Amino acid sequence: MSRKERLLKKFLQHPQSLKYREIESILLNLGFSKRMGKGSHCIFFFPDFSIIVTIPIHNDDCLPVYKKELAKIIIKFFT
Repeated sequence: MSRKERLLKKFLQHPQSLKYREIESILLNLGFSKRMGKGSHCIFFFPDFSIIVTIPIHNDDCLPVYKKELAKIIIKFFT
């Protein structure tokens, strides 16, 4: 199992345990594209499924509610 696979597995089991940079890495490896929004917001989109997710980042992390929602999206569309 590669590091990326272990990181994804850890995120899906415990979404709150990872920092934003690790989550960003997971999303980019799954094929999401990233663009900066206004201020501290980042926008991730996946054109094949028409998924658009906006995440506010403060203190190099995001709130647990966003992590849980991302985990739900990954489970629904990628597993």
